[in-house]
Order: sequence, then structure tokens, then C-alpha cells
Amino acid sequence: MSPVSIDLRCSAQAHALGLDPAGTAVPLVASLMVELPLPWPKDVAIHPALSAVVGIAESVEARLQAVVPDPGRADRGETAMVLHRRPSGPFTIYERLASVSTDGDLAGQARALVAGGAQTASERDVLVCSHGARDRCCGSLGTALVANAGTRDGVRLWRTSHLGGHRFAPTALLLPSGTAWAWLDESLLAAVVDRSVPPAQLRQYYRGSTAMDHPALQMLEADAFARVGWAWLDHTRAGSVAADGEDRWRVSVESSAGTWRGVVERLGTSRQPVCGSAVPDPFKQDDLLRLIEVVESD
Repeated sequence: MSPVSIDLRCSAQAHALGLDPAGTAVPLVASLMVELPLPWPKDVAIHPALSAVVGIAESVEARLQAVVPDPGRADRGETAMVLHRRPSGPFTIYERLASVSTDGDLAGQARALVAGGAQTASERDVLVCSHGARDRCCGSLGTALVANAGTRDGVRLWRTSHLGGHRFAPTALLLPSGTAWAWLDESLLAAVVDRSVPPAQLRQYYRGSTAMDHPALQMLEADAFARVGWAWLDHTRAGSVAADGEDRWRVSVESSAGTWRGVVERLGTSRQPVCGSAVPDPFKQDDLLRLIEVVESD
């Protein structure tokens, strides 16, 4: 591995160490996005405006995401919410529900959204973490990425609160596809959004599918994604994992494109870099995983 960068930013250090982001996507049953003006506290759940929304999000196992308001809506006194939730059965995409309200009753708006009463919208959402109160890499690099990225029809680019994995900043989550990405710049983000570069060439930036609820499953899904290409995201997918010892898992991803089976081993751990310090955080460690014995069948 390369030596640690003297930049002492966690993202630069992690990149220099050659860490593999695969298997680090935060699994999502659902995600509730709420427009909320900056500044945000380190934990957005303690923001006074969201106090009545937290329990509603938890009731549907939704991760609560603050997003920077659209200026036009803010001027009109409107607040947008977007709920992505995973349908039952094999996964293809998250169901997307969205609403806009002017009454300021965030709890009421959230309750209506999770009840399914809002109009379904087909827009794609790209969430880029820019939560500076949580981590300075996300605050600086994520904010710059959103500012410099272009616009696309049918795609909404959001500055959002903590997505997990700030050592991979700028990090982004694409919904409703549920793909998480690391160390993006403007060209890489465009390649992912436009699907203009084969996933095999983007493998080192792919954190995994949020629909796969175990790091070992995400490792196998990443391999299948790279092999099949972007069409993989149009297929139904379902994963299963079984422990095969303390540091070994047998994993399977069944899809309408075929079935992949493999074994994932845990090789050890790597302590996470910490912004501003040459000493890794002794309380946070990443598992070092390796995918072996991959078998594909129809």
C-alpha cells in the first residue's frame, strides 16, 4: 500500500492507503429526505425542526436525511420531502414518493408520505454528503462537487447530511437505484449518473448496493455488477449470506440475469484515518474483505 498522505484529511489518507470501498454502503430499508436550511448539527436527528419527524422515520425504518432546500421552493415557503422505500420481494429499485407542503407541519407531511398518500414521482435523486459539522472532508469536497456538477433532466442533485463513510468523500448515493459511490469528482459523477462508463471501470469507486444488508453480500453484488454492466440495475436481485466460520461467509445473489455464488473472507482490519491526525482512530476499524470462489450460473 502507498504511504499515508501528509494532507491528513481522512479521504485523502484512505485513498492513499488503497482502501477498497466495496462492502461499505449503509444498508437502507427506506430513506426520508427533508429539506432543512443550514446549518445542521452533527446529528441532524437532534435538530429542533425534526424532533417530531424522527419517530415517524423510525416507524418505517427510514434513515433520516436532511437536504439543502431548493432556493425557489424556499422563497415560496415550501418544503419538499422524498421517501424512498424498498418494496417487498426481490429488489430492482426503491419506490419513490414525494410531496411539497407550505403549512410548516413537517410531522403531518411525513405521516402522509409514509402512509403512501403522496404522488409517486419518477425523478432520480443524487445525494452528495456535504455535512461539514460531521466531517470536514464531506463539508468541503462534497459541497464543491455539487457546486461544480452540471444539471440533467430528471435528475435532482442534493446536498445532504451524513451518508456514512466520510473517509470516501466526496461520497454519493443514487436513488432509486440504491448505489453508493466513493471519491467522486465531476467526471466520475457524470459517468455514474449518465451510465457512460462501464461499471467494471468504476469498480474502485463502488461502495455497494444499499439493498444488500451485509458487507459480504455487497462484495459479491459489486462483482456481478461489474460483469453484467449497467443492465444489472434493471434486473431483480435478492441476496443471502451464511456464516462459514468466524471470518468467512458463503454468499449468493440470485437475479433475473443469473445467479452468483461466492465466498468472502475477512483478512483482518484497517483502522480508519482521522481528519487532522496522523494517528488512525483506535475505536473505528474497517474489515478487510476478499471475495473468492465466484461461480455464475443461469
